[in-house]
Amino acid sequence: SMTNAELDDTKGLSQTRVMRIAQGSGHHPLEVVELLDQFKLMATTMQRTMKKNKKMGKAGADLHNMDAATVAQMMHKMNPQMLAHLGGQAGLESMMAEMEKEEKKLKANKK
Repeated sequence: SMTNAELDDTKGLSQTRVMRIAQGSGHHPLEVVELLDQFKLMATTMQRTMKKNKKMGKAGADLHNMDAATVAQMMHKMNPQMLAHLGGQAGLESMMAEMEKEEKKLKANKK
């Protein structure tokens, strides 16, 4: 498992930390690095989409409200094995919906 700080700044992870994450998850360290790269890519894409939605007057980042080009871009940039592991586009949409629900819960708890 990784802390929120580690997820926010994956560049700061030492090789020994990557090794411990890999051992704890039962994966090869290169898989951990690849997953972190995919995480950064998804985060960057989502941030761009959120900015684009704000400019267009839309609130939040909902995968169902993204234009087809943005979804295609996200899927194209993902490792095909990672995308297949998520269940393809349907799995990606499901994951994004769950993330959106959790974000709403967090915002509601802060109020």
